[in-house]
Amino acid sequence: MSYVCDVIVCPRCGKEEYHTEFNCATTESSGICMNCGYATTNELPMKSVGVLMMQAKNGVGQIVSLSRMPTKTGIEKFRKMLKDQKIDKHKSYLHIWDAKKNEVKEIK
Repeated sequence: MSYVCDVIVCPRCGKEEYHTEFNCATTESSGICMNCGYATTNELPMKSVGVLMMQAKNGVGQIVSLSRMPTKTGIEKFRKMLKDQKIDKHKSYLHIWDAKKNEVKEIK
């Protein structure tokens, strides 16, 4: 299988953090912004209110586009995970897109 990957300017937040992937065999495409969580599948926007990035100190990370606002409990769990010795707290983050202000809000 062949893929074409690129990083371009995000159409929502304007940061050059939008990672795209195109599958040459199936012609399917997807993308996610590492800053605001904007995500697409086959060029159609998905519902996204933010992004969660958890990066381990061994270099393994996971990024998730959030389809709904995190609850208080969810935010508390995120903060607890940051205290884990295996997590790189400097590379892990929770960003929420503020549609009214057109900007990213970092949850600390």
